[in-house]
Amino acid sequence: MTQTLLCRRDRKYFYTTCFGAICLGLVCNFTPTTNLYSNLITFISILTGFQITSFAMLFSSSMVKGLYKIKDNENPYITLKHRLKNYYKFAFNLALLSIVIIFILEIFKPNRITTPLTVIDLSWISRSAVFAIIASNIFANYKTMNMLYKIFIQNND
Repeated sequence: MTQTLLCRRDRKYFYTTCFGAICLGLVCNFTPTTNLYSNLITFISILTGFQITSFAMLFSSSMVKGLYKIKDNENPYITLKHRLKNYYKFAFNLALLSIVIIFILEIFKPNRITTPLTVIDLSWISRSAVFAIIASNIFANYKTMNMLYKIFIQNND
């Protein structure tokens, strides 16, 4: 059995969030600028820095042994340690992919294609990507932080 990073319910929420963000990008009308891309990379870097700090603190503590003994409620084949590790891995991979996509959008600047007969507006690609990147990174960090919150509250009760 292959292990996915997110459980079925989380994947469903993630895809719904991304789809909603893409639709929002289709409706909104703005032109992403270099400054927006720079701010977005800064935002993702700050989220990733916070994730790395919490990851280092948690996995170097003695609490990890306790997480390894508790089975996950949603997937009985893994423990809470594995689920938390999967959330971190998903968030790190998503942040890296997001930064690569931002660089690609900045390099190619898909704004419009001019043909002899018409002008095709492609700015919706950039807008949708920006909204999807923001929403997906917030989702990934929310899931990780929510899991940490549950773990710390559960251990303190």
